[in-house]
Amino acid sequence: MSDSKAEIRRLVKQFSQQRESYVHDSYKEAQLRQEFIDPMWKALGWDMQNERGYAEQYKEVIHEDAIKISADAYTKAPDYCFRIGGIRKFFLEAKKPSVDVKNDPAPAFQLRRYAWSAKLPLSVLTDFEELAVYDTRIKPAASDKASTARTMLIPFTEFVDRWDEIAAIFSRDAILTGSFEKYAESAKKKRGTASVDAAFLKEIEKWRDELARNIAVRNTDVSQPELNFAVQVIIDRIVFLRICEDRGIEEYATLLGTSNGANIYQRLIEQFRLADRKYNSGLFHFSEERGRNAAPDSLTPHLEVDDAILKRILRSLYYPDSPYEFSVLPADILGQVYEQFLGKVIRLTAGHQAKVEEKPEVKKAGGVYYTPTYVVDYIVRHTIGPLLEGKLPKQIAGRQSVVRILDPACGSGTFLLQAYQYLMDWHRDAYVKDGVKKHSTGRDPTLFEATGGEWRLTTSERKRILLDHIFGVDIDHQAAEVTKLSLLLKVLEGESDQTLQRTFRLFQKRALPDLDGNIKSGNTLIGPDLLRGLGIVTEDDDVRDRLRPFDWKEEFPDVFSGRQPGFHVILGNPPYNKISGREDAFLLALLKREYRTAAYKTEMYSVFAEKSLRLLRQGGRHGFVIPNSFLAGVHLVALRKILAEENTLEEAVLLKDVKVFAKAKLDSVVYIVEKGQPRANSSFLLRVAGQDFLSGSDKAQKVTLKAWKQTTERHFRITAGELSPEVEGALERDSIPLRDVASVHLGLILASNDLLKETRSRSAPNPILLGRDIGRYSLIVPKHWFSYSNDQIVGGTKKLSVYEAGPRLVFQAIRNLKLPQRLVGTMVDGGVFTMGTLHNLIVHRTGIPPEYLLGVLNSALMNSFYAGRFPEHRIKGAYLEQLPIRLANKDKPEEMIWQKIIVENVKARLDLSRGLMSARVPQEVRNVQKKATELERAIDIAVFHLYGLVDFARAMKRADTDTVSEVSASR
Repeated sequence: MSDSKAEIRRLVKQFSQQRESYVHDSYKEAQLRQEFIDPMWKALGWDMQNERGYAEQYKEVIHEDAIKISADAYTKAPDYCFRIGGIRKFFLEAKKPSVDVKNDPAPAFQLRRYAWSAKLPLSVLTDFEELAVYDTRIKPAASDKASTARTMLIPFTEFVDRWDEIAAIFSRDAILTGSFEKYAESAKKKRGTASVDAAFLKEIEKWRDELARNIAVRNTDVSQPELNFAVQVIIDRIVFLRICEDRGIEEYATLLGTSNGANIYQRLIEQFRLADRKYNSGLFHFSEERGRNAAPDSLTPHLEVDDAILKRILRSLYYPDSPYEFSVLPADILGQVYEQFLGKVIRLTAGHQAKVEEKPEVKKAGGVYYTPTYVVDYIVRHTIGPLLEGKLPKQIAGRQSVVRILDPACGSGTFLLQAYQYLMDWHRDAYVKDGVKKHSTGRDPTLFEATGGEWRLTTSERKRILLDHIFGVDIDHQAAEVTKLSLLLKVLEGESDQTLQRTFRLFQKRALPDLDGNIKSGNTLIGPDLLRGLGIVTEDDDVRDRLRPFDWKEEFPDVFSGRQPGFHVILGNPPYNKISGREDAFLLALLKREYRTAAYKTEMYSVFAEKSLRLLRQGGRHGFVIPNSFLAGVHLVALRKILAEENTLEEAVLLKDVKVFAKAKLDSVVYIVEKGQPRANSSFLLRVAGQDFLSGSDKAQKVTLKAWKQTTERHFRITAGELSPEVEGALERDSIPLRDVASVHLGLILASNDLLKETRSRSAPNPILLGRDIGRYSLIVPKHWFSYSNDQIVGGTKKLSVYEAGPRLVFQAIRNLKLPQRLVGTMVDGGVFTMGTLHNLIVHRTGIPPEYLLGVLNSALMNSFYAGRFPEHRIKGAYLEQLPIRLANKDKPEEMIWQKIIVENVKARLDLSRGLMSARVPQEVRNVQKKATELERAIDIAVFHLYGLVDFARAMKRADTDTVSEVSASR
């Protein structure tokens, strides 16, 4: 730090002595960068000129030339982008000292647009005379003052005194140690923090609504599928061309120009036709062409759309109305936007009015799911990476040896984008290593030297890689089109209008590939052969429209020909929803005929996994991210056997608190498998990881296949709680499953919650408890009642004997994520019904007091065991039935004593609940709560003793804690 402080002292002294000449308008920004900014940030530990020789994708600092794209002087990209491991952390925008950084709003707005569009938390604006830091999570507006969202303003005269403060936030070490993130979090403001993806989603959803309504009214002969297609493709084309403008590929404000005057839509169509001639993309395909099988778009050129709507849409994409800087908008952010956007569909009413509604499957699944970038990256590297090790580009090129990569449920293209980027980086680095002269000359070069000396793949090579290696299928035609859009924009990254014109002039090739042969739409799981085998005519319009059967061999003939048919890599995030006979008996019946994983409860993701392995060639690699019900679900045994016994499973990683399935509140699992029979002595890894799981620094359990096959239920026992595998083993050794002690019955599932009525009367008929009504050991007076009727009960346990039994135990069926406990239960009397958010436990083994069972299940020990074994948020009856219950041995007096202690303390704890309900004075409430904590602690200690974990019991007595993890640490 002393050397860096000496350097900043030197720079400050130099600037101070010559300040008059530096602030003169003749002193250029390029000079400022070289003389002051580069040395200053080098002193902060950044490798400003890549002296460490990192590969292109891992360079720490990216320098961008300022390219004017409009009269308002906004540049194409930020002057500096600071990165760690290839991931953007913050931008720095440089201005010459004659610019008033403190008061001029234009430079601040420029920087904030860049960083907000790139979804970065902080960024820096400086002319060296002053350094301004901005919170770039706050949506920028052209009317903002220069001070808006500014968290720090430091004049150069204070640089030396505040150097430690600056370094603690923006030095390379500050990024690595997390200080940057801590400062960003502390600087976060609540007002106006709409993220770029949320804002852009809201924007294009508004466009969809307006376009749909207008096209439906003005074009009464348009059908519902045609309307959905037209609206989607118009939006896609506008977004594509607008992004190309900010990247310098299209002339800036071309689209804006079409909004002047009348007949805007026809002039827009003319721009789309020009794009067809330039790009050769299916996005702009209006006429028949030799070699193209896809039908051209004959619908949208003849539509009528009002000028007013198009004018609003187009002008909202430009300064001063637009906060977006599309040149830096990350591909994954655009993917997130479209993933949500595709969750809704346009429906035509009987009166030909357009209504935008959430898709039924999305509503059922609880929302749209999006995979975090680092999870995608992990799966890509661990599936594609091993296949490329030790190979050269020429070894994976060609019809028979291509590494073909498939996402069978590609959505908006998230996984395919990352896979494509991985392949491009690999090819570029291989070419550079093999010799840039060799690969940048000749008739069809693969490399060219970009501004700043960076070597990049030529457009023709990027197209070849995409066409040879990347494939996708989705049942939603719109999703397939969005995947194409995302991949096409990826092809054009780093290009300009000049480079594209050069490609066309030299090689007579248009800029983009036609992806109709690579990205297709259809039902991954159901083929025409299955339907024909059942005597179902696939040419039937109703069957086609509903099931959309997909013939893999016909659609991808090159992949499924030759001696080793199949894809080399299959990856993705498959659909997560259950298929029930009640809702779709026909589909369920079809799947059961074809797939072993289609059982009485069919998880769509399990069938996708089975299908993926069928589509994979021998030695191919497969990776999915799926819900954690996969680890221990009783109905998923077949899938676990297929992965681990019939193929070579490498690892299963439980992602704790990584919410891939955000609305469903599930933890997720990543698995990696190689197709092919495992060796007899093979093993696989089971591990738990958080958001840092890419580092692989977490602990892993190595499980031998031989040992795993000896287990009955074939669980993947990933310890996510505080207990070690040894302790878990000790728990189970002398125990019996809960099913041998008590029966578990899910409460009633009513046709509608409207059937419930609120009451405070203790004598109301058919009182019923909801999951939120109970707590640990709490005794609740039911707040609801209902009119019992068999035809209003659609699920759960209908047997009246279950609800008449008492006293019985009830446990929450859905975990409260705000509480550390997984298992939350109490005791209720007979005659009380429960909803399907509660399980009813009825003890059927004589000699076992229900209070004993309640104490064991509510204990810290059993909660930790459950967390490790069954980590999802739903508390399922099938999981409860497997919990290890230790019965006190009557021949061992000490065990009978511990059981008695548990029973007595549980009774006392239940009595305290009554006291807590009647307590009114704050001090009285605190006293009761303190006594309740003491009793629960005593129950925990007794449970440890009864299970033979004496060391844990002693440690809990010594430790001032109730958590098993801290008890473990104190042992």
